[in-house]
Amino acid sequence: MTASRISLYFPVYLRHAVFFAAFAAAFALLYHSAIAHMVKDWSTPDGSHGPLILGVSLYLVWLKRHELRQIRPEPALLHGGLLLAAGCFMHFAGVISSTILVQMISMVPALLGAVLLFGGFSFFRILFLPVGYLVFLTGLVEQVLGGFAIYFQNFAAWFAALFFRLIGMPVFHDYTIIELPHITLEVVRACAGIGHLVALFALAVPLAHLAQKTWPRKIILVFSAFFIGLAANGFRIVLIGLYTRFFPGQGVHGPYESFQVAIIFLLGLLLLLVLSSLLDKKPGGNNPGKTGNDGHDNPGDPPADLNPSENRPARPRLYSSYVIGAIILAVTLGFVHFYTPKAVALQRPLDQFPKQIAGFVGKDIKSIHQQLRPFPADAELLRRYENNENHEAEVYIGYFRLQTRKRKVIDWRRDWMHAEATKVQVSSGDNEFVINHTRLKDKDAASDVYFWYLMNGRIVTNQYAGKLITFLSSFFTRSNNAAVIVVATTSTEKEILPLLSGLAESARNHLDPDVND
Repeated sequence: MTASRISLYFPVYLRHAVFFAAFAAAFALLYHSAIAHMVKDWSTPDGSHGPLILGVSLYLVWLKRHELRQIRPEPALLHGGLLLAAGCFMHFAGVISSTILVQMISMVPALLGAVLLFGGFSFFRILFLPVGYLVFLTGLVEQVLGGFAIYFQNFAAWFAALFFRLIGMPVFHDYTIIELPHITLEVVRACAGIGHLVALFALAVPLAHLAQKTWPRKIILVFSAFFIGLAANGFRIVLIGLYTRFFPGQGVHGPYESFQVAIIFLLGLLLLLVLSSLLDKKPGGNNPGKTGNDGHDNPGDPPADLNPSENRPARPRLYSSYVIGAIILAVTLGFVHFYTPKAVALQRPLDQFPKQIAGFVGKDIKSIHQQLRPFPADAELLRRYENNENHEAEVYIGYFRLQTRKRKVIDWRRDWMHAEATKVQVSSGDNEFVINHTRLKDKDAASDVYFWYLMNGRIVTNQYAGKLITFLSSFFTRSNNAAVIVVATTSTEKEILPLLSGLAESARNHLDPDVND
């Protein structure tokens, strides 16, 4: 490049580079908590595929490098600004509702909005897959599949039981329980292998994009990853059963813990590559994913007919996009740091909570099962209620004056309560309530558990509805105080129902400021 051309282009692109560096710094500042949480999750077994997904995303961008160099940036100020603003608003909603998942998910529309705002629709079409692919880093897919974990557990147990019967081994199968002559296995939620199912699904996307010739084959390969993962998990249970049969007393997960859920990913990846190879051998059209050099003789060189002056963006419109992007990020940063909820104290302390409810008499206790109280609240009530018929229940009420990401009513440490929860309807006078019912599976303290949340005087049982209410309350009233009520009992539902009804009404009257007034 001649000196005149350097002097012509270097200052312009230097200014662009400075802006993008500043934008990246502001973006990192805005999303530092979400990024830190995401990177920290990479050190866990379920999130260990994170660096691989990030690498695949960058590789997909690198494959499009020649195509990107040929198009001229034409900023879409309206559409890009709206999409970037929507992503930033999602982030703000995640912050004030203390939902890290929403914060991580919001990075994807925010990045796509930035691409559209600064590059236009041509850049957006090319980068949609690499940027959208980052959704696998956010935990959204794991959260969605988590709602079906019990079905994955049942399938793995059924698959393993079927295999044992085929090889002539006596087996008793009951949902997630497998009883063999030498051992009883239970496929618990942690053994559903959701993280590795997501990893397989995520790798199937670029594999299908690059290796398959037609859209039907791409779709087949991507969705087959899901079923391959399920079958691999079932086969893992088979290996555990066979290993414990022939090597008793050597542990459950095999030598060097090789039968942990990671084998789902390794075995599934092998089967996925075999299936991709079989599909690729079938006759089909040209594969756009294999063109390699985008039609150029030398993939390492830029196109010969590319004129830098034709690729130079329209400066006024591009500078306008810079201003819009800076304003959106600055406003979002301001709201995140200054528009914060305020603490709301109880009008009456919890030690004044009624001790006599529906024939049950309460007595304060000092502790309750750790899974029912995984961390302390701002104000707490621990009490055992008992009636004359020796029906009793332990009650925990935790009130939060101000919810934060580390201390909130709807927390991942209580996810087990929602995993297999059912609804129970209770009534008190003219009022009817719906609460959750689940089972605490502990060999030392197994019991039925009833629980619900109290937000703005409303009983809430769905965790996603609770998050939405928390956001709306934080946004419109700048308060997010709430309470969680948990009841553990060995009595039947019919025996404990009067106490549940009285508790629901008493908690609402005692904890809701509007009712107190």
